[in-house]
Parts: sequence; structure tokens; C-alpha cells
Amino acid sequence: GYGAVYLARANFYMARKDFKAALLDLEQADHLMPGSALVPLGFAQALLLQGDNAGALEAAQKANSIDLTLLPSYYYLGRGYIVNEEYAEAVRPLQLYLMYETQDGSAYAMLGQALTLTQDYPSAIDALNTALRLDPSQVQCYVYRGIAYLRTDNLAGAEVNFKRANDYFPDSFDVNIGLT
Repeated sequence: GYGAVYLARANFYMARKDFKAALLDLEQADHLMPGSALVPLGFAQALLLQGDNAGALEAAQKANSIDLTLLPSYYYLGRGYIVNEEYAEAVRPLQLYLMYETQDGSAYAMLGQALTLTQDYPSAIDALNTALRLDPSQVQCYVYRGIAYLRTDNLAGAEVNFKRANDYFPDSFDVNIGLT
């Protein structure tokens, strides 16, 4: 129906970074598709892109509560928790997402970040290795892998990763501390 058209157009507007238009179409879709998990999922995506982290997390939670089988909701939950610095909360949704989306380097990178910041260093290293293997552009992994190696007393591994991270983030506090 028309709700699906508004959803599709909202995705088009998000791709063009016209978040105001996307949010207007999502509101229309919400009126035409009450109870659909796809609408709050769209809101989660748009609000994250717009920088409304709290609103995005709330929308992802709503989408997930409506339909537990909607796989992207787990990605947006994990991302929302990370952006809100709720790292322990991010781990489970990202693990569930990655059970099915095994080739998503950005999701592995987020999982590795969350695991590093919750001090599960061996699991973090595994996730970060996978992220970099799947998507070498996930360069933030070098920072978190450096931290994980440092915390597990693998000083050589930490040094290699912090040097690599320094190529991308020369002003990073974590990188500069790791290099000293």
C-alpha cells in the first residue's frame, strides 16, 4: 500500500541526507502502517544519521519489541547503545545480528569496540580481526585492537596496532597513550 511507498521514499531521502523529508515520510508511513516494525526501524536509521542518538535507540527498541525477527533492528540497537556509550548493552544485539549477517564488517567492528570497552579482550580481538578481514576500511579497529592487546600484555601486537591507528588518528588520545 501507500505506507510502503512512503517508507521507500524515506529511504531515498535518507540516502540523499535529506533527513527532514525522510522523517516526514516516516510519519506518513506510521499513520498508514500502524503496528509495523519497519516504520520505527526507519526512524532509528534516520535519527541516527541525523545525530539524535537517544531517539534512534528508542525507535530501534520499539521496532525490536514489535518484531523480534526483524534482523536490522539488532544492528540499530547495537549501534544506538554504542553511540550512547552503553557498551555492555550493545554486545548481545550485535551478537544476534552477526549470527545471521556474518559478512558485515561494520557490525563486527562495533562488537569489537563494545567487547574491548567491557574488557572481554580475547573476544574483542577475534571480532576486530574479523571486521578488518571483511572490511579493511574499518580502521578504528586498530585503536580497539591495540587497547585489547595492551590489556592482555601483548605489547608487540599493541605497538603494531597503535602505529597503524596513528596513520589514521594522529590526534587520538588513546593512540598516543598506547604509543608511549
